[in-house]
Amino acid sequence: MSAIMFTLRKLWQNVRHDRTSLVLNVVVLTLTFFTVIVVGVGVVNVDRLTRSIEDQYQVTVYLADDVTLERVNEVAVGLRHVQGVREVTHLDPESFRGRFIEMAGGGIDGIEDVSTDVFPSVLEVNLAPDYREKMDLGAFAGKVSRIDAVESVETHEGWIQQLKGFAGILGLVAAVFGICVLFCSVFIVANTIKLAFIKRQRVVEVMRLFGATRGLIEAPVLLEGCLQGVVGSLAAALLAWALITAVDARIASILGGGEAWSVIFVPVSWVALFVAVCGAVGVIGAHLASARALRV
Repeated sequence: MSAIMFTLRKLWQNVRHDRTSLVLNVVVLTLTFFTVIVVGVGVVNVDRLTRSIEDQYQVTVYLADDVTLERVNEVAVGLRHVQGVREVTHLDPESFRGRFIEMAGGGIDGIEDVSTDVFPSVLEVNLAPDYREKMDLGAFAGKVSRIDAVESVETHEGWIQQLKGFAGILGLVAAVFGICVLFCSVFIVANTIKLAFIKRQRVVEVMRLFGATRGLIEAPVLLEGCLQGVVGSLAAALLAWALITAVDARIASILGGGEAWSVIFVPVSWVALFVAVCGAVGVIGAHLASARALRV
């Protein structure tokens, strides 16, 4: 118990005596960790967008201009009986125009004045996710396009695969970037602790003279490094949350809101894990510095 109290008291003395360098180092760590969190937010939102598109994936069947409503219903009924088709929805030009305006969220000036004539009549064919992976979309589109009432078919498969590939690359780049940043943070903490040891060299010599063990001398330093990592990561998370909230509010004011256009923050569990990792980074950096300074 006395060792714990001594460690905490020594930690408080170190923080009080070197508060300027400590604050500067925490600021540097905050900005460093902030970049990692912002990149993580980007990964989360791209992955969310990709999953949302996959869940709502549909083939768009553009109908001929002169097709009758009766023929449209016949085609829709036929498509509903195809294995893997979950739902078929008909959008006439007026409905398509309303959907477009809703998706735009009022962010395009003059969109409501556009005539209905410029919008097509379509069938939206929603496919079951488990069947879509096994389905030859090219062959499906080819068969549907041969129907007399159909003008063209768009599967959107190409750009969805590109989006998935981009999400995978972004995740890999974010992971490498995060590891590099944390690696650099170890040396940021180590250099700060090294400078602090130089200032406290006489105090350390006196402690050794009176029989203080290496562990007793090093413990406050390790806590100091952990404190820098934890405070820096918490400040970075708070700063990133404020930025993402402001960006989300700005997007909502421009595009009229809606879940499709919202920007979400990383899960709380990710933040907790990140704070723990940053605390460990601080401990490692402090240990590297103290091990060199206390080397006999």
